[in-house]
Amino acid sequence: MRKLFIPVVAILALASFTISGCGNKASTPEDRATLAADESFKEVKVDDLEGNPLYSMKVPDYLTEGYELNDEASLQYQNEYKEVYVIVIDEPKQDFIDVFMELGDYDSTRSAVDNYADAQMESIEDNMSTVTSKSTMRKSKLAGCDARVCDVAGTQAGIDDAMGFTVAFIEGKATLYMVMTWTFEKTKADYQEDMDKMINSFKEL
Repeated sequence: MRKLFIPVVAILALASFTISGCGNKASTPEDRATLAADESFKEVKVDDLEGNPLYSMKVPDYLTEGYELNDEASLQYQNEYKEVYVIVIDEPKQDFIDVFMELGDYDSTRSAVDNYADAQMESIEDNMSTVTSKSTMRKSKLAGCDARVCDVAGTQAGIDDAMGFTVAFIEGKATLYMVMTWTFEKTKADYQEDMDKMINSFKEL
């Protein structure tokens, strides 16, 4: 099983990443409006270790691919100027269940995604110096998958201002996913729509 996530924000070396594509012309004003909104996002597809399609997600055009946000992330994008970041961590569902059952920390009366969300949120909070706010866990469906979504803000060592996170935990057919988006809490409202759209665009393939 992969390590639980430890969020880190740092000055990173970047490499640009571009995806080009084409689509059919929208036929109604509503469709054209949707298409125009989507044009500011690009779809990224991620394969598993065997090269099979695993999931896709849309990210804003202003984000570029990162490489050092988290060693365990299968997707990581960032914009250091805007201070907006997103990563996805995935791990085999059964591996998570087996390890946490062995540790005695798995609640068999609850779903895998509920157990996963609790474990990852505990890790996130443990790695904050101070938790300044936290929402209740929200139940959701993402492309047919059970999901839990939570907002949390807090301070971290070496960073003066609080960071604001919106995190989704998703239960796929055989995989558990964590989609973490974050920025500074003081500017989070400016990017919340984009953060929500990234999460809501997640699809297991």
